[in-house]
Amino acid sequence: MIEVFDVQRPGQESQKIPTTPKRRSKKGQKGIISCLDFSPDYAGLYAAGSYSKTVGIYDETNNEMCLKLSGIEGGVTQVKFSPNGNVLFTASRQADSIMCWDIRNTTNVLYELNRPGKTNQRISFDINSTGKVLITGDKNGNALFYDCLTGEERDEDSKQRLQRSMHAHDDITTSASFNPVYPVIATTSGQRKFTVGSDEDQDLTIDNSIKIWKTHGQYEWHPTV
Repeated sequence: MIEVFDVQRPGQESQKIPTTPKRRSKKGQKGIISCLDFSPDYAGLYAAGSYSKTVGIYDETNNEMCLKLSGIEGGVTQVKFSPNGNVLFTASRQADSIMCWDIRNTTNVLYELNRPGKTNQRISFDINSTGKVLITGDKNGNALFYDCLTGEERDEDSKQRLQRSMHAHDDITTSASFNPVYPVIATTSGQRKFTVGSDEDQDLTIDNSIKIWKTHGQYEWHPTV
């Protein structure tokens, strides 16, 4: 189920959009809708990820599903369009990669970016405003920077697209995000941890923190039309 709210008219009833005709129907998109993203190129499309290991591309005008992506390893936890709207990136839990899909004419996977993530913890990624660099955390506490612009035209492996890797936290790096204006990034870490049995003196590494990092480069102002 997808629910739509009109934020310009508070108090109005929301629109509930079923993603499958009937509960037992094999058509449509099943499972819990876990994440959404709108195409930034004003094409009127949005993507919906599901814990049933699928992604649906929907038409914003009538909320009909135009395309369905399947063959994903785990429940989808994040979907994000490239700034030009040509490709879609997806991440899922219990998976060690971020997948890049060609949604222009095919449903092919263009390439995968290695990101150690065999965990149920949600690990978020981000793409900078130019669409050139993707940043993601991993379960080892690192922040990984990938070239995701020229990756559409080349068949090089994930290691060749990796621009930089830095150790950001002493626990799983759960999120990494670019500032859209200034040359800084933010990373977060932390997860639930439990002791086993009566041993309460276990040596657990706990790092529940947020960090702001300064990167190379200068900020740019883009005037609006």
